[in-house]
Amino acid sequence: MPRRFALFFLAVFAAVTLQGQQLHSLLNLEKTYVKDDSIRAKLLYDIARRYNATDPAAGMKFAEKGVQVSARLTDKKFLANALSALGSNSLLQADYPKALDNY
Repeated sequence: MPRRFALFFLAVFAAVTLQGQQLHSLLNLEKTYVKDDSIRAKLLYDIARRYNATDPAAGMKFAEKGVQVSARLTDKKFLANALSALGSNSLLQADYPKALDNY
C-alpha cells in the first residue's frame, strides 16, 4: 500500500510540475508573439484554459484578450473557444450570469 501511495504522489507531482512548465512556456511565448492571428488566438485560449484550476481571474484576462483577437478573425471557431474559456473561468469564480452568457 505505501508503494502505491508513493507512485500516486509521484505521478501527481510530475503532472503538476509539467503543467506549470507548460504554462510558463506559453506565457513567455505570449509576450513575444504579438501578431493578431489564429496562432495568437489559440495561444491565448491555451493559457486561459491552463489557468482554470490555479487562477481563474488570470484565466479570464487571457480569455478576454482571446475574445478580442478572435472577433477579428474569419474562422469563428477561435471566438467560440475564447468564449468557452471565458465561461469556464467565470464559472470557477462563481460569476454564474457571466458564465451563462459565455458558455
